[in-house]
Amino acid sequence: MSEGEKLAKELAEDFSLERLKDFFFKKDFTEEEEEIFIDLRKGDLREKVHSIRQVAHKGLEDIGKFKAYAIELKENITERSSKKRQFEIAKEILKADRLIAGLFVFYPQEGKSFRFSLVFTEPYGTRREYSPYKRYTYFVSPELPNKTFIKQVGECEFKSLEDIKKAFSVQPLTKEFYKEIQTWFYHALENY
Repeated sequence: MSEGEKLAKELAEDFSLERLKDFFFKKDFTEEEEEIFIDLRKGDLREKVHSIRQVAHKGLEDIGKFKAYAIELKENITERSSKKRQFEIAKEILKADRLIAGLFVFYPQEGKSFRFSLVFTEPYGTRREYSPYKRYTYFVSPELPNKTFIKQVGECEFKSLEDIKKAFSVQPLTKEFYKEIQTWFYHALENY
C-alpha cells in the first residue's frame, strides 16, 4: 500500500479536517481559510469553508487556478442526503472564484462520514464556452470498506485535471474485478 493510499485509508476510517489537510499537503496543496456566503434562493446559507489551494503544477496550468475546498455542513451526511444542495454549493463557489474545476469535501460538524467530489466544466467549441457543470463523487464512511476511494484517490497525484478525473473513474477497478472473476471461473471449470 502506497503512502497516499495509507493517508486515504486513515481519512476514510477516522475523518477529521487535520487528516484531510495532511492528505492534501502530501499532494503539494497549501491552505487558505475563507468564509463564503452562498445565496441559493433559500436565503443566505453560511457554511464554514476551508480553501485548500494547489501549488501550481504544469498539468493544471491549462485550467488556471485549481482549489480544493473543505466545507463543514451543519447537518449529518448520508449516502443520499443533500447531494443536490452540495452540488449547488460547489457550483456557486466555482462561479464566485471564477474557476472551471475544484475538489469539494463536504463533512458534518459531528460524525465521520464525508462526501469527496470533483466538480468541473469543460471548454467546447471555438469560442470560450463551457459545458454545464459535472460532478464525480465518493461517499466515504467508516462503516463502509471504501476500497475504491482508498485506491483511486490515494494513488492520484493531483497534477492534472485528467489525472483527477481518473481518480474518480471506477473502470480500472472494474476491469481488475472482472479479471479476478474470470480467473476464478476458469479455475472452477477446470477443477469441476
